[in-house]
Amino acid sequence: MNEERKLIDMEAFELFLPQSNPFVNNYINRRLEVEKYFDYDPFQEDVFQKRYDDILSRTYKRDELADVLIQYHKRLNATEQIMENILKLKNPNSVVVVGGQQAGLLTGPLYTIHKIISILALAKEQEKKLNIPVVPVFWIAGEDHDFDEINHLYVADRGRLKKKTIMQTQRKKTMISELSIDKNACRIWLEEVFAAFGETKYTKHLLASLYHELDQSATYVEFFERLLISMFGDEGIVLINSGSKELRELEKSYFEQMLMATDSIYHQVVKQQQILKEEGYPYQAITMRENCANLFYQIEDERYLLIEKEKNLFSIPEINWTSSLSDLLEEVRMNPWKFSNNVVTRPVMQEYLLPTLAFIAGPGEIAYWAELKGVFHLFSMNVPPVIPRIHLTILERNIESDLLELDLPLEEVLKQGVEPLKHRWFKQKEPFDVSAYVSKAKEEIEDIHRSLREKIEDFDQSLAPVLRKNAQFIEQQIDFVERIVQKKIHAKYEAELQKFRRIEYSLKPNNQWQERVWNIYYYLNKYGPNFVKDLQQLTYTFNGKHKIVKL
Repeated sequence: MNEERKLIDMEAFELFLPQSNPFVNNYINRRLEVEKYFDYDPFQEDVFQKRYDDILSRTYKRDELADVLIQYHKRLNATEQIMENILKLKNPNSVVVVGGQQAGLLTGPLYTIHKIISILALAKEQEKKLNIPVVPVFWIAGEDHDFDEINHLYVADRGRLKKKTIMQTQRKKTMISELSIDKNACRIWLEEVFAAFGETKYTKHLLASLYHELDQSATYVEFFERLLISMFGDEGIVLINSGSKELRELEKSYFEQMLMATDSIYHQVVKQQQILKEEGYPYQAITMRENCANLFYQIEDERYLLIEKEKNLFSIPEINWTSSLSDLLEEVRMNPWKFSNNVVTRPVMQEYLLPTLAFIAGPGEIAYWAELKGVFHLFSMNVPPVIPRIHLTILERNIESDLLELDLPLEEVLKQGVEPLKHRWFKQKEPFDVSAYVSKAKEEIEDIHRSLREKIEDFDQSLAPVLRKNAQFIEQQIDFVERIVQKKIHAKYEAELQKFRRIEYSLKPNNQWQERVWNIYYYLNKYGPNFVKDLQQLTYTFNGKHKIVKL
């Protein structure tokens, strides 16, 4: 094990890379009047002490929550460290650092791993600074029902990205936490994914471990949970599946409050969105159907968004279903598992349940949490400090060598993408400006051909279509010449162009961030089972800068 660890030599440095969302960019770079959108400035030195004082003024169902989580984690064969952290929740002085994500296949894109590393790093940091128990919690959006969002990952296929989707269909809008996993389809899918990764000395061990966890799992969420425990169990990450029926029992009274305030919740979001528009941020992160209740209700294993048809009357238009508020409140008391949150009410439910010192957020979450301040205040809560998660790009040694050989600055590659840099480099290698000469030739030939056409058309107008076709043919032949020349130049520099393709593929696949496309198991397969543990050993600061991890 120690020999394997020595093989993974890592170091980290930081770059400032702007976010594409102007609001998020300004938030991270401290260019906002934060109090308009949030209750805490995450970059103030005493932010966590202020937040802790706020937490102490509230009460939580600590014992009940811990008991539910203990039973839940026992079924997952969780580590001692996780169980110890769950027991810490019973301590009235304890707090949590929480972040969440959907339950992706093989943990989904890299940013899920980055988010958990962020949660663990901040929890450790603040436990030392505040001298109180700080529990790391990962909130799994198990109530979500869009299987298409999580049923795939991307692999390499002859130099291109290929979406590998598991061959299982979801015919109903069933919550992912209740969607049974097709183990045979999943095994076939795993074999195909690892075949695309390429066999290494770690492949057999990884596949054996994955098959073992798969055999123990009844649902996709459970498979996801077991993989997270295998990676982060020693660090004590506590998992909360928001789709858990046991959790629903704790949430009864909170669902009642949300049902009775649906109109107010809706209008508080609209009001906050208007503030954002007036401040020059017209893009809405949250899209709501008109008069939606921001809660889902389950009928015959399908999950439907409730609409407030009129005061105290709710409907599901898709199935022509209606119910009174009083009947829904009774249903909450009897069958709370039938209700679930959406993007608006989930943060509030999280705040009800957890003494949240900090919420670790990705860019999209920062944007939509900025629209929820009024909703939190509606329930006499403050928005917890929203801390931008760590953004990582993994720079492999061969890719760094390619960058150096092509004299490409890493920062420019990450900002612009590879294509414009490749175009500029390639233009410098051309023996002459091929495109410019071709354009000039086209213009001169067209001038000559136009004079010829005009003379002939004066003689016989019926020949005009043939002459225009002839002009097009001549232009196509010039284009053909350009393609031949470009092909020859490309052939001459094929080795260099291959380097560009490798860089793009690794760092900005499809001009997206690496963390949004690639999966952690590519790196585990290549560098060994300690890869995630070694990532955690690096020092991270929550300053909004992009972290580059060199291997």
